[in-house]
Amino acid sequence: MSLYVYKGIDLLKEFSKLLKPYWKQALLSLFFSLATIASSIGLLGTSAYLLSRAAQQPSIAALQVSIVGVRFFGISRGVFRYLERLASHSVNFHLLKELRVWFYQMIEPRVPAIFATHPSGDLLARSTADIDTLENFYHRVISPPLVAFLITAGGAVLMGSFSFVLGVVLAIGMALTGLIIPLIVHFVNRRSGEEFLKARAALHVALIENLQGMADLLVFGYQKKTLEDTERLINQAGVVQSRMNAGIALARSLNVWLPGLTLLVILFQAIDLIGQDRLDAVYLAVLAMITLTSFEAITPMGEAAASFDLCKSAYERLFSLKNIAIPVKATRTGLKPENASLVVENLRFRYGTDLDELLRGISFDMPAGKKIGLVGPNGAGKTTLLHLLLRFLEYESGSIRIGNCELREIDVLELRKRMTILSQSTYLFSGTLRENLLLGQPGASDKTLLAAIEQVELGSWFNGLPDGLDAWIGEHGVKLSGGERRRLVMARSLLRDTEIYLLDEPGLYLDPLTALKINELLRKITAGRSVIWVSHCLGDLEPMDEILVLNQGRIIERGSYAALIHQNGLFAQMERAQKSSIPDYLEDA
Repeated sequence: MSLYVYKGIDLLKEFSKLLKPYWKQALLSLFFSLATIASSIGLLGTSAYLLSRAAQQPSIAALQVSIVGVRFFGISRGVFRYLERLASHSVNFHLLKELRVWFYQMIEPRVPAIFATHPSGDLLARSTADIDTLENFYHRVISPPLVAFLITAGGAVLMGSFSFVLGVVLAIGMALTGLIIPLIVHFVNRRSGEEFLKARAALHVALIENLQGMADLLVFGYQKKTLEDTERLINQAGVVQSRMNAGIALARSLNVWLPGLTLLVILFQAIDLIGQDRLDAVYLAVLAMITLTSFEAITPMGEAAASFDLCKSAYERLFSLKNIAIPVKATRTGLKPENASLVVENLRFRYGTDLDELLRGISFDMPAGKKIGLVGPNGAGKTTLLHLLLRFLEYESGSIRIGNCELREIDVLELRKRMTILSQSTYLFSGTLRENLLLGQPGASDKTLLAAIEQVELGSWFNGLPDGLDAWIGEHGVKLSGGERRRLVMARSLLRDTEIYLLDEPGLYLDPLTALKINELLRKITAGRSVIWVSHCLGDLEPMDEILVLNQGRIIERGSYAALIHQNGLFAQMERAQKSSIPDYLEDA
């Protein structure tokens, strides 16, 4: 229980920071909530008095004030309710903005390392569903207890103006109801919130994986098993949600019984006061209406408790990501490399302190304009080396210098302005052709975009698009062929116009002839630029100035293509193995 309270206080502290810039809107929302319930009390209380007084058949003049009061409270209640919704939604939307900006700022420096432990579906659930859960934290969790407390105090004072005993009874009834119901809801739902969010996240992960891999699932006949697994996850989430709804339903039933019991006590006490001539009988109905309407402020307390448990679990899921270490610390030295020369000396790296080194004493020089090939078995550290150069990861020892500036001392944004990576799975967003190209050079004119398209030999394909640059390419560029996707990514890379190109298996997943064309095009595009080219197809690296052969984290061979063949080492063995498996039509290509 103490841990629960501690985490709850922690959540309130974090939200108070987010809410601080919008405290005026929050106070307005609170004021309008109070005014709405006060108008309801005034409307029903005045209406009850008007009807009771009219039953005594007085002159119309004696009823004028009550009639005006009914009109005033009837109109003001609607106006205040509208203003309360307007103010509370304003607070909600501001909080939603702050949460989304905070989440992005928190997760961005942890990419891509975070994907090693959290699948994209889980991150999607956190960034959408969990944040949406927290969106209403002020409206559903913070505001209801404040309104309940103030209305309880105000209602007790109003009831006390008729009789001190009646004020005490109302205060006790509202206080007990406002405490008992949330405690019961918390007891019933004490673990349901966390279980529901986990079940919902598991469902999101499964749905995204199934949608992205639907073609493979259909080909291998896994439709039935996939549907069964998905249905099982839906049922698990449904069971937990039903348990949560049971707690809320219990709260709603208690919201009928407890106010009813309070009303009975007040009526018995009021009737006794009338019998003693200490209270006018005309106020009996008024007291009943004041009692029932005052409990309008207590009604949301049950759902507030359920929302608090849910928000606390969502908060824990979101803030748990902060425990993931940031692999690269941002630097703000203002250093700018003088040129694109690259020097790597005795570079060492491991993914964890309890794991073996993946890179062990890597050293090489790459003057501006030099082209280096990287080859080696899977797991040799080729892609990891590229990630270190881009500062996606932090090297533990050794040195990487660009233009005589240590990599760690260069601002990350400045560094990445000088490099372009064409990775094994470069992302194309679900959007238009223009939107995807503009990622390479925001603000580029249509003329510049079309020039890049022509340069990667997509001109004839582009001319066949009815919508031109506004053509929708689909998620991951699903409307394009493999070669078209690769060329489009190359066009985006061209628009960056950087000094260093990092090419990680550019021909991966392409048929051999298309891969040959793509590689030839890349050689034209990167002419005069520094290039590090990673490839398992050794023929791609023949034009390289130097080839580095990595094995078990070390450079075991280096030299030109011809020199490595002459050495008759691992590179030569790999080259012979590949040539023996290349079809004749490719050797002639």
